[in-house]
Amino acid sequence: MSSGFDRLASLYGVLEHFLFGSRLQEMRLMYLSQLADCQDILLIGEGTGLFLEKLLRVNPKAKVTVIDQSAKMIKRARGRVAEHDLHRVTFQTVAFENFRSANQFDAVCTFFFWDCFEKDRIREMLPLLRSCMKREGLWFEVDFFEDQRGARPSRIWHYFLLRFLYGFFGWATGIEARWVEEIEPLAKENGFSLTHSQWADRLPVRARIFQNGNGMQTSRA
Repeated sequence: MSSGFDRLASLYGVLEHFLFGSRLQEMRLMYLSQLADCQDILLIGEGTGLFLEKLLRVNPKAKVTVIDQSAKMIKRARGRVAEHDLHRVTFQTVAFENFRSANQFDAVCTFFFWDCFEKDRIREMLPLLRSCMKREGLWFEVDFFEDQRGARPSRIWHYFLLRFLYGFFGWATGIEARWVEEIEPLAKENGFSLTHSQWADRLPVRARIFQNGNGMQTSRA
């Protein structure tokens, strides 16, 4: 998958803007103010660095770790960081399941990350996510969702939009998923509780905040 996103790295921002304008970035920034006081922040699959650039401005004291499988995406993200801020950011080219850190983070951000994986892989990675976080740490999640409740015309539009995106990114990057898994029940299994949720207007995208340690971890039979 990493080599696929390497191939798309130079075009990723252009494709996003062509398909969605500024809407995806607006959703990434939905809860940015709640990161203003966090000291240690982990960004998983940051992409081209648009969010990182804003985060460093809003929070001038935070130390940020950015991980991505794609070396070219990491290079693009690094290029958006002002020289005087580089000492605050650590970049690692690594798959999340192979990431290890001696630190626990106040906040973790996953933007359009989980939609790359099938349910079993997500279930395997969520305990690792929780182990990276401080108790009562915040997990900021922005992603697409499969629209099961909207009005019929919007459901049809959302369905074909997502099938197109999965067809293209499956071909271009080799991602394993073909469907967006619902993350909330899996998050609850791992002791996270949903605290905030906001849907995008006319797009199957939502921004959510989960808190670590507020929910009781459950196990499956």
